[in-house]
Amino acid sequence: MTNVSLRDRILLAVDSQLSKLGNEALDSFVNLPCVEKWQPENMYGLEITKVFNIGLPFALLAGNKSAESHRKAVGGAVGKGEEPSKSLLSEVHAGALLSNWGAKVKFIPQQAHPTPDIQASWGDGASIDVEVVRGDTRQLHKDVQKGLESFCGALQPGDTGWNFIGFIADASDVIDLTAMFDAGLKLIPGESAEEHNKWCIRAVSLEMRDDVVGGRSVELFAPEWWPTDEPAYVVTSSLIGSNVNPAVMFRSLIPLASYRNPILRKATSGQSHPNNPYLIALDVSELPRAHQRIVEELQKDFKVWTHVSAVLLFDPRFFVGIRNKEYIVSIHLNPNASIALVPELAKISSENCFTVDFSLSESIGTKTEN
Repeated sequence: MTNVSLRDRILLAVDSQLSKLGNEALDSFVNLPCVEKWQPENMYGLEITKVFNIGLPFALLAGNKSAESHRKAVGGAVGKGEEPSKSLLSEVHAGALLSNWGAKVKFIPQQAHPTPDIQASWGDGASIDVEVVRGDTRQLHKDVQKGLESFCGALQPGDTGWNFIGFIADASDVIDLTAMFDAGLKLIPGESAEEHNKWCIRAVSLEMRDDVVGGRSVELFAPEWWPTDEPAYVVTSSLIGSNVNPAVMFRSLIPLASYRNPILRKATSGQSHPNNPYLIALDVSELPRAHQRIVEELQKDFKVWTHVSAVLLFDPRFFVGIRNKEYIVSIHLNPNASIALVPELAKISSENCFTVDFSLSESIGTKTEN
């Protein structure tokens, strides 16, 4: 394959006829600076998905010259076999959506004084300032894992012959996490301890180990205040070294602060021009059910954030394959805004999420040979 171009390698591996946009996405990827150094040993599903997941937003930007620094950074990372910065890709996705909605998009280079990430305008209308931020729950997951390890570390092999299962509303709250673990160390099977709406821990007999780690654990052991329809992080461990191997499982809800804080940082950053509409765009791809969970809190915050015209939530649903890519989007207008959002976006705004679809292939199956 040494004499075959990267573009041809990709086309040989694609099993469907590309649409016009699919070809543009392919071209946008292979034309990224330094990306030609990316020569994976195999060009299978995951590699093909990577090509079009990265190529599509740049194709929607249609050769936007202000995105050159983003192109260099993304292409450079791919060329080195690394994953591009997620925050940088969030900016590219936000710009791509605005471009798809007819905006003239300008990425603003970082400067010594606060500036927006993007300025967008429609025709001769006023520019809007756009700040892009990404929701990130990695620290919360680390907190849950660290707490589990601390708890298991406090239990020496042979100290206990039963399982533990715990539920906590916010594992990033060290006080609550410590209180739950301290209470758990005093329990024997059949006993539980809890602080209502904050945490609950149960000791469960060894014979019920499969129930603790199985799919019915929430149904069987969760406290009555635990929401069954909310996303949660789950961590498990086993106590190895004694005659029995008890299981330890903990679940943490993703606290609302994980959704709100990224927006709060941008709302108070002073990175918008006082005479321009101000849009905060939050990439919620790592925040489950964000479009539903955040609405009520936003309406409360909007009463204070009068300088914020609207909040855009977007989730790139770029799954494996190339046939279709989509964004799940919701646009939340601030009824108290001192400067209203531009009509071009206001007319498509909705607190209910909607889908923006892109088809990258004409058909499914074996590619037709010419």
